[in-house]
Amino acid sequence: MTEARTQLLTAMMLMELANAVSARSLRYPVFKVGVFKNKFLWYAIVSSFALQLVVLYTPSIQAIFDVSSPEPIHWAFAILFTAMIFGSLEMGKYIASKRRKRMRARPPRQSFRHPIFNFLDHFSRISLSSPILHALVASFKGSMASSLNNNLIRHEVAHEKVLDA
Repeated sequence: MTEARTQLLTAMMLMELANAVSARSLRYPVFKVGVFKNKFLWYAIVSSFALQLVVLYTPSIQAIFDVSSPEPIHWAFAILFTAMIFGSLEMGKYIASKRRKRMRARPPRQSFRHPIFNFLDHFSRISLSSPILHALVASFKGSMASSLNNNLIRHEVAHEKVLDA
């Protein structure tokens, strides 16, 4: 049980330190932001790692935390999992930044006018002589516009989901 606790402490500490480096920017990969630009973050990382080593390799403190000195294979596993977590975080940010760049490069959406509106415009010009008929056409035109806009928006959202997949 002590070895498991040691392995968990080692892996979690390294993953959290890598997460701190990665969390400098939620939008851009760490290499674009600059790895060593925040010296206070690196002071915190180095001091945290030093304290971890003190906990892991000082016998009197090992007893308090109920851990043992990790073997090299434990360090290798911890570093492997840390690299996997860090790599997946950075890859996700890289893919998201490429997707944002692609979305900005899209041409603006063309406005769409359904053919029914041409008919309704023509019919409303004819119905100007009757205020009641004119009001009915205007009301129908408004409800058609709302319905067509909702359908158009649903279609665009579905189309974007297909493009994003």
